[in-house]
Amino acid sequence: MKKFVIFLVLIAVQWTFAQYDYQVKNTVTVGPGMVYKHVTVPGKLWNINILEIDLTNPFIKIETVKAKNSYIGREPTSVMAKRRSYEGHRVVGAINGDFFSSEGVPINVQVVQGQILRNPANLSTIGFNLLNHPSLGIVSLKGAVITKNGAKQIDGVNSVRNTDQTVLYNSLFGETTNTNQWGIELLVKPINPWIVNDTVKVVVEAIEKDVGNMSIPENYAVISAHGESIPFFENNTSTGDTLSLVLQLTPSLPGLTEMMGGFPQIVFNGKNYASQGFNNEGGPSHAFQVHPRTSVGFSQDSTKLYFFTVDGRKSGVFKGMTLPELADVMIHFGVAQGLNLDGGGSTTFVIRNEIKNHPSDGSERAVANALLAISSAPKGEFGYIQIEPDNISLYYNNTQQFTVGGWDEYYNPYTLQQNQLYFSVDSSLGTVDAKGLFRAKANGGSGYVYAHYLNTVDSAYVFIKPVLSIDLQPKYAVTDTITPLEFIVNAIDEDGQVVHLSPGVYSWRAVNPMIGEVDEYGKFYGKIEGETQVIASLGDISDTVTVRVEIGVDETLLDSLDAPEDWKLSGENFDSLSTNLSIDTEHFTFGRGALRLDYAYTYSSSQPTNFYLVKKIPIYGVPSKISIDFKSDGQNISSTLLSAIITANFTKAINAAI
Repeated sequence: MKKFVIFLVLIAVQWTFAQYDYQVKNTVTVGPGMVYKHVTVPGKLWNINILEIDLTNPFIKIETVKAKNSYIGREPTSVMAKRRSYEGHRVVGAINGDFFSSEGVPINVQVVQGQILRNPANLSTIGFNLLNHPSLGIVSLKGAVITKNGAKQIDGVNSVRNTDQTVLYNSLFGETTNTNQWGIELLVKPINPWIVNDTVKVVVEAIEKDVGNMSIPENYAVISAHGESIPFFENNTSTGDTLSLVLQLTPSLPGLTEMMGGFPQIVFNGKNYASQGFNNEGGPSHAFQVHPRTSVGFSQDSTKLYFFTVDGRKSGVFKGMTLPELADVMIHFGVAQGLNLDGGGSTTFVIRNEIKNHPSDGSERAVANALLAISSAPKGEFGYIQIEPDNISLYYNNTQQFTVGGWDEYYNPYTLQQNQLYFSVDSSLGTVDAKGLFRAKANGGSGYVYAHYLNTVDSAYVFIKPVLSIDLQPKYAVTDTITPLEFIVNAIDEDGQVVHLSPGVYSWRAVNPMIGEVDEYGKFYGKIEGETQVIASLGDISDTVTVRVEIGVDETLLDSLDAPEDWKLSGENFDSLSTNLSIDTEHFTFGRGALRLDYAYTYSSSQPTNFYLVKKIPIYGVPSKISIDFKSDGQNISSTLLSAIITANFTKAINAAI
């Protein structure tokens, strides 16, 4: 029974830990069956971009793209997306893909429109077939060339042709095979489209023996054999023959058209698998560190695909995530099988040619490949408008700029006639101008800002967080008729958080305007000597402070420094038993003596030792300077001591010069 109870407690703790304060800032349909979401978790400094893709939508296709369309090469994700976008084949969403070498070769297999770029590594992949069905797992390569008289194993794709091997080269590899002359090479042209885990019929257009480095035209392939593999092709193939090529990446789906690598798998059957994936696949080394992240995953029923990016490496703004945290986020938004892709400076999230995330390098990094969400939807008639952002939270008198995008019936961008667009809002909530600038006029409340175009309407939810109290500081201040006085105002919201609103948000009033006046930005100006209260208000909540105007002239002795019992001694890194205050009756300026500080260090002289002498002394008016007369023992301590005493005497005066 004890073991059973402990097990339940551990599970409960783990489940609780995975709950985060997700705030969905924006939700926009950006293509047929494609919804973009911008999500933040303020307490974690997470900035998350998500594209949810309906794989059952007939207009959607998932593809991979290789930088430069070549085995070697790097390009920014947005450049690859733009290059692959054209009429009837619009790239709606794109994220960066696999880890890669400095030359731009991905570390794992990639399948591009049915053609294999390179041999697989023993790491996870995500793939898609002709029916848009996804798969996730570690795959291995098997292949064969089949003639009417038999079959020959294919040992690799776009790899080095080693002794006695048969290797298939395609136009993704380059313009030629880059092989030596010790072999036989067959140039083949496909009859049906290239595909993996199925049969491709090809026609032999040329055969060369003992030549090497055969040219590879676009969409063609070359079968290159060496050593003991040569006789099979000499005896069983001729120009004009039709051959069958079978390339299999297993275990995976039949009719595979696209595949990309990543590692490790971090979500398995809806559970956080990051630690297991790390152990199974041997990395990456930064799995449990906080970094920008990119990932992809799909739902339990394989009908929804999700692109994710997380910003990071910007201190105090974007923190990034560990892989276990990333897995938690993916699971929360519906992922059952999830794969980590290359992150860090490579992390990029593109929606219709616009980079939505904040690349940590400051600009977009050139990478090896990318994953694309394609729309084949035709252009249609006007259909919808969408207001952005569609969910905001702000405070009294804060502003938010709304924008409106137009879409046709297939969610292709549609140009709006701006003179037909207007905004509205409940007057109790705030105001919105003709250009969509909203200003909150209520201290608390919620409602909607509406965008209107022709006979269509879209709305954005607005929540105005109420301020429950304000704290005006300092509670008692002294100034004169020359020096303006500025206050610090902290607003406290319903969550107990301190909110720093502009001073111009508040209403200001001096109770006795003869003593001084306060402007609309909370700056107080003294007029004559006397005392008044200053009140700052936000709606029906307020706070009050007292201000005294004093006009002092001439010099005033603040303290004779001859009474050690009036001063409090403290400090850092000194021997308290051997340090004390006393009166020196031999060296003094005023009174019956001078304060004498005898001290002893606790640590070496390389570590700072500080002494603080504190006493509250009322000061009339706002002094132009405060002076102190003291004698040191010759060591470099005088500036520290002076600073401590002046600070102690000067805390009451605001905005005065020392």
